[in-house]
Amino acid sequence: MMYPVIISAIITCNLSLICLAYFYLPADINFQGYDLKALKIIIPHLLMAVAPFLLFMVCWMYYVSGKVVGPYTRILLELDKIIENGQKRIIYVRKGDELFEELLGRINILIKKLPNSIDGRN
Repeated sequence: MMYPVIISAIITCNLSLICLAYFYLPADINFQGYDLKALKIIIPHLLMAVAPFLLFMVCWMYYVSGKVVGPYTRILLELDKIIENGQKRIIYVRKGDELFEELLGRINILIKKLPNSIDGRN
């Protein structure tokens, strides 16, 4: 999950450097025999091409983080209810929460192995 964030950060840093070069290089620069006027023409097009990619990466990370944080928070709330009420009840996987299906299976096995009353009362 971190790779897209790292890749987006690297692309953004590189684009920042390119933008700085674009704005601070003189128009008639000649670097070791290379004419960099073409670079000044390409940079705005490059920025317009990469901007949708970065927007897509931000939206995708928002979606993926929601798929992880939402079920995690729900599992914690369900476990808190079980601890508070002392009830033995199974926690089910909601549609779309398949990421935590294996974890919930193991938690449910632990819940089944608990005594009838969690707080010690029978």
